[in-house]
Amino acid sequence: DFQRLTMLALTQKRKIHDVKSKVDGMKYWVNNIFICGDYLLFDIGMDNHGRQPWEIDEVRFKLTDKNRLNAHVSQEQELKPLYRMYVDEETTVSSSWRNFYIFPRFNYPTEKKLSIELSEKQVSGRKISLDIDYRTVLQSSYLQ
Repeated sequence: DFQRLTMLALTQKRKIHDVKSKVDGMKYWVNNIFICGDYLLFDIGMDNHGRQPWEIDEVRFKLTDKNRLNAHVSQEQELKPLYRMYVDEETTVSSSWRNFYIFPRFNYPTEKKLSIELSEKQVSGRKISLDIDYRTVLQSSYLQ
């Protein structure tokens, strides 16, 4: 059933244009966030405009504090997806990449942000991350 939902989401146009990040010639963005019954589906894309390809090591989803006073006080909780469309995370991105992640529906306080971090496998350890405000998740559309 998750496969059917992701294929349906693949046909949808991009609706979220303000959640994006750009680092070292790499653009990283959220295309859409969908509510599917008791699940949240995140559609994430990336373009590599640099000359050196990225070897993706992992994509991590974390709930972190918006205002971090110091490292001892902040709380961070990692979220694991129930399903991802393309299972092989260890892929090389020379031009573009897109994947879908499904989570059980969750809420988080407005003092926190959902951070999606993509890290590279190589020694250089390049990272790129996105921060999603709860308002964006609340404005997500339904996928039937």
